[in-house]
Amino acid sequence: METSLYSVYIVTAKGQATANDEVLLVEHPPAKEPSAHFLPIKINESATTSKISKEVTEAVHTHFAR
Repeated sequence: METSLYSVYIVTAKGQATANDEVLLVEHPPAKEPSAHFLPIKINESATTSKISKEVTEAVHTHFAR
């Protein structure tokens, strides 16, 4: 997902049972240096695209609510 102010990428750890998935949030506001943040999320192997989108959206909203 990309907007004019930030980009979001899902980083998965396939094959590692103890690893969690993460969202890489890259903020690129105008007239400022970009910044990158890893946000933890939980995605089940059987999760639908809709469920994954919801988890990603919640993680991003939580980040910006801080």
